[in-house]
Amino acid sequence: MTREEIIRKIRHQTFRRSTLELELLLARLTDDETLSRFSDTELVELNSALDLDDVELQKALLTRSPAPAGVRPELWEKLLAEVISINSPGSNHAG
Repeated sequence: MTREEIIRKIRHQTFRRSTLELELLLARLTDDETLSRFSDTELVELNSALDLDDVELQKALLTRSPAPAGVRPELWEKLLAEVISINSPGSNHAG
């Protein structure tokens, strides 16, 4: 699978969540600049991480929990940094 195909899958998974709140949390992952910071291997792992149950994923993101089962801790920390940075109070990101 090419990088572009993986990115397309990540974007699709981001906007197919069961709650608008989770979609908004993950929306940063659809940004080209954000995705450019992930290696090809990390994008494959990120795509797999987005297969997590919506309730589990949202809870883990909002509570900044340790990496869920099956998600490499380094990738989880990078994901948290990207997702939480735009959703934190006082963030300099527009949105």
